[in-house]
Amino acid sequence: MDAEELAISYMALAGAGRPANWEDYFGFYSNLKVIFYETLAANMEQVDIALLTQIDADYNTTADPDPEVKQRWLPIGLTIQYPAVYDAAHTWVSTQGRCKYLTSVYAALENSGQHDLGVQWYNENLDFYHPVAISTEGRVLGLITDDDVKVSASKKI
Repeated sequence: MDAEELAISYMALAGAGRPANWEDYFGFYSNLKVIFYETLAANMEQVDIALLTQIDADYNTTADPDPEVKQRWLPIGLTIQYPAVYDAAHTWVSTQGRCKYLTSVYAALENSGQHDLGVQWYNENLDFYHPVAISTEGRVLGLITDDDVKVSASKKI
């Protein structure tokens, strides 16, 4: 079974169990895991806490060290407000400096009505983030506008 089919099988069970071939996941390399999680993300209307709980129990996804998995899993969990991902997501945005990994987390918080938490995490990490990450994530959270960036850039000239 391929990664997309496995994700669809999980969604069909709606958190009430695992597919018969659930162990196929352990043979997936990183890009196949990405397809698995992107399939979930593309079908968020079928994703809920019960489903995430089952997947996390089967694969310990929240603790997966693969940054490509975290980049997809954490935003899914934050969007659904799956309690198990919050500490991992907070640690993630406090240890990653790349917008590639940060933006999906901050966007998930912003788009799911958790703006204040996003701002809190962002402010905690201002001294750590590169200026590009500060402006990018600030824009995601609505704290910085394009006009702010233009004014800042013109002052450097």
